[in-house]
Formats: sequence, structure tokens, C-alpha cells
Amino acid sequence: MGNLSKKAYPYFAQFEAFSVDPDYTTGIDVVDETGRIEYGRDLQRYEFVDDNDDQDRRPDWRRKGWGFGDREIFPGWDENNDFISDFNQNDSEISPNRVADYDEPFLRFHTDRPEFLYGIDQNHNGWIDRFENDEVADLPYKRDREGFNIYGGAFLAPGVRLTLGVQRVEQIAADGHNRAVYLLGLADRDFGRWGRVRVFEDLRRVEDSIRDDLLQWLQPPNTRGDLFPVRDPLAAPDTWINTSFVGWGLEPVPGLKIDHTFKWTFHHQRLERRFLALRGLRDQASFFGIVNKIEYRLNLGGITLLPGWKSEFLRRTPTLAQDAQAREWSQFFMALARVPVLRRSYLEGGFEYQVFSQRQDPTPPGAENSFNGLVAALQLTNVSEYLGYRLTTLAGLQLTRRRFEIEATQTNTRGFMTIFAGVQ
Repeated sequence: MGNLSKKAYPYFAQFEAFSVDPDYTTGIDVVDETGRIEYGRDLQRYEFVDDNDDQDRRPDWRRKGWGFGDREIFPGWDENNDFISDFNQNDSEISPNRVADYDEPFLRFHTDRPEFLYGIDQNHNGWIDRFENDEVADLPYKRDREGFNIYGGAFLAPGVRLTLGVQRVEQIAADGHNRAVYLLGLADRDFGRWGRVRVFEDLRRVEDSIRDDLLQWLQPPNTRGDLFPVRDPLAAPDTWINTSFVGWGLEPVPGLKIDHTFKWTFHHQRLERRFLALRGLRDQASFFGIVNKIEYRLNLGGITLLPGWKSEFLRRTPTLAQDAQAREWSQFFMALARVPVLRRSYLEGGFEYQVFSQRQDPTPPGAENSFNGLVAALQLTNVSEYLGYRLTTLAGLQLTRRRFEIEATQTNTRGFMTIFAGVQ
């Protein structure tokens, strides 16, 4: 492999070429306790290049010298490096949580679904590259691949960049290829009181027949999350793909935060309909999402008030014809209050009113019907010292009520008490 780059502001260019044999290996198989070699037994193999896609202290796979493996792998989903998924921050072995933050009352106000995130998908398997987890060694380039990638561009202004590139990847043993011509645009500017604006544009012509399957961390309903195999649908045999993202966040006055996010992905297949039918692909597929948020923090003496509004619209037409389409719209109205009680205690309470509108008719399998929901919660927190420990006690009550258009009204209550002990 080789890399050649040149930077002469405002221009830049890079060329990379590589060839990795199908049988290239970075491990050795050793004998077991009986003196035999079992080549299909991973625990008898030493690896000199680990598979560690989330780049933590634990290699992902089970190998000689590290038999435990890593069962919690979320690359790119742990930006604060606390070894907990950013989409389920209140989960732990001691207190498991089976609701993702983007579906949990109050927490979902500040947590958006992964579908609304932006990123580049160079292998065109439907997943942003920095979120991918696989089961192979972290080589610079995958086995059974050869080809090149060349791109160049210029900074049109500070924080504004335009890139044009060509990618050619061929499989050596298998009969597959990944060819793309792409145009990338990026703008990230801070306009002071008018806020920060981020714009990403990715337009490409793709011919991809290389299968890049994954082992992804997913959290189905009522689970803590686990690793699930995800098959590459090979959805870009001869396809135009466009991805647009716009983010705008501002704080016009102290305490008032406004945030807008827009994402649009579009696939247009160039193959004839009969070939698409054999592959099980739609002629056109898309994802369209908009998230708007407004919150205001108000301090009145020792009392803190936090009202907020969030709107989330999602429309999805999957690339696979067998997958159901989705069109949903949610609005959240939230108000929180925090009041000091005594010297080391405070009382927190609030409500969240949700209006969920199911725009897809009929309702897709597994999807929610339209409903109005109200969540009210009250929590008392006390912090105290005991024998050198700092004790944090949480006690509270939560009431949830949902009124569906079709089903009967559901009412749930939950009480909780938790005590944490720590040393400072």
C-alpha cells in the first residue's frame, strides 16, 4: 500500500493505492493441551493485529491470550468515552435500562435517533463508516481487495471545503467491485449570535457488488441491547446516491437554545426494473428527517425552570422492497422544575406531553398507532456523608398515560428508590 498527499492551501489532494491478498494473515495457530492444531478454533489462535472497532481497552474477539472478548461494541456511539452507549446512558450492570434514550421520557428531548446522524458510507452498505463493527482484524485495508482512491479539492472559504474523488476497489479472489465517483461539500461556520451552521453534501455515482456484512450493536424494544448480524443488502449495483445534512444551532439570548437538524438521503437505481425485482430492490429509496428543538432555562432564586418543545418528523422508504415504509411525526412539550429542599436535598418534577401521528396507512408491522401521551414524574434527591462515603439517594414516582386512536387507553405507574455510594 502507498499514500501520496499534497497540501498547498487552499488546495489539497491525496492518492492511495493498495493490494491485500485473500490469504493475508496476522495470526498464528498454536497447539492445544493435547498437542493438536485445530484451525477452526479461534481460542487457539494468537493475533498480532486485533479487532477493536470501538478502540477501547478490550479487543472485540475471543482469541488466545484474551478469551473474554468484548460484548459491548458501539464504535462512534461513545463519544464521551465512558464505555456506555451514548444512546442508553442510564444503563449499567447494577441497574439495567431497557429503553433507549431516544425513546425514554425526558431524556429523548436531548437525544436524537442514530438515523438523523450524518456520516460517509464509502462501502455503501447502509451504515455510516465510523459506526461500523465487523469481525475482522483492523487492517488499513480489508483482505481480498485491491484498488485506489484519489481525491482533491479546495477550501472556498474558512470552514468551507469542496472535494471531488474517484474510488476503484476490486476483489482479487471473489468477483466483486466497488466503483464510485463522488462530490463532497462541507461547511462549518460560526456566525456569533446567529449561531453555528453545519452543511454536508455527498453526491456519488456508485457500482458496488462487494458484500460488507457487519455485527452491529442494536437495542430492540425491551432489551438492553446486543450485537446482531447485519447483512449488506448490496443496494447500490448502479445507483445515484445523494446525502444532504444541515444543522443550525443558536442561543439568541442567554438561556434560550434553538436547534434545527435536517437530513435527506436519496437512492436512484439505474438498472432496469426486471433486474431490480430479481435483487429485491426499489427503484427509488429515501430517508427524510427533520428535528427542531427549543428550550429555555430560567433561574428564579433557587428555583430552576426548564420548558422545552421538540418536533421530530421521519419519512423512510427502504432500499429493500420487502421492508415497510415509514412516515411518523412526533411533538414533545416538556417542562421541568428543580427546587432546593433543606441543605442537601432538592425536589425535581416535570411533565412531558407527546403527540404522535402515524402518517403511514396502514400502520407498518411493529409500528405505533397515533396517540397522545402524558408523562409526569417527581423525584427527591438527597446527598449525605456516611463513614467517609458520599451517599446519593433517589426516590420518586412516575405516571404514564397514553390515549390511542384505535386501542384502549393505557396507564402505567412506576416507583423507584436508588442509593449510590462513592468515595471522594
